[in-house]
Amino acid sequence: MEQTEKKQKYLESCGPLNFPIFFQPWWLDIVCQLGRWDVCLATDKAGNITGVLPYYLTSFLGFKAIRMPPFTPYLGVWLSYPKGPLRNVKKYSFENKVMGELIGQLPRVFWYHQIHPEQVGNWLPFFQNEFRQTTRYTYVFEEIKPVEIFDNVKSEVRTRLRKAQGLYKIEEGMPAQDFYAFYNAAMKRQGLSIKPRAAMFFALHAELSRRGLGEIYAAYHCDGMMAAALYLIWDRETVYYWLPVLEKAQGYKGAAQMLIYHAIQEAAKRKLKFNFEGSMLPHIEPVFRVFGAERRPIHQIYKAPNRLFYALLELLKR
Repeated sequence: MEQTEKKQKYLESCGPLNFPIFFQPWWLDIVCQLGRWDVCLATDKAGNITGVLPYYLTSFLGFKAIRMPPFTPYLGVWLSYPKGPLRNVKKYSFENKVMGELIGQLPRVFWYHQIHPEQVGNWLPFFQNEFRQTTRYTYVFEEIKPVEIFDNVKSEVRTRLRKAQGLYKIEEGMPAQDFYAFYNAAMKRQGLSIKPRAAMFFALHAELSRRGLGEIYAAYHCDGMMAAALYLIWDRETVYYWLPVLEKAQGYKGAAQMLIYHAIQEAAKRKLKFNFEGSMLPHIEPVFRVFGAERRPIHQIYKAPNRLFYALLELLKR
């Protein structure tokens, strides 16, 4: 199958198949503006899609590279398993065959780096093709029962939530301009900035709003000041804790937990999974863990042309 045919088949399949929101063509069209996106695609004998691997083709240190697009926490392999019960031996054989086929279609690049969605538990085919891997973690509520949400939370956090209910008011529908200003100010305090990507953020917001796939929430302190905000997005299966921001300068306690708790309740109302999108940072990971969700590994997979380049990357991290 020619590459143009693969992409067309992918475009046609995004409706019938439940690809994650970050795999959707409209999302990739927006976030891959500094390069281009394409897709590897595997099918069975009947022509049904068995797996896809969309990727962002851009540059790194002046060389052709596959990298993660901005605002996109996951992008990589997605598998469409055969229907019905599947024994482990057949499941693993299916994964190895399909993922091996997808990997074989990747273009030759100097640097490959993708963070695959938590659905991908098996990275063995990448290892067998000389890729490397780092395990990251997220927390996921697979099935949320509204009556059990509060009981799942660690006791000391339940106490903090009770206190926070008297201090904060959560409102939805925060204007995107206000959220962007609040978020960018928080990034600047960390020595970062999303200002160069403002047009990309507002393009995503416009499309999310048009499709009804996102909402911005703000937590206001009783003194009238905004203490925290959260851009929540979702697809057919999952609600994602996408862009959170906290006003740390004023020392507002409990605001972040209030927004997380509210976000989980929203996922429960929609009867969807909830994905915290993970964090390995020691001051953030415990905040997610105390809500009682299941910890899931995420595979960050990468490949460089030689050991010298890996050594250079380690130096750049320091």
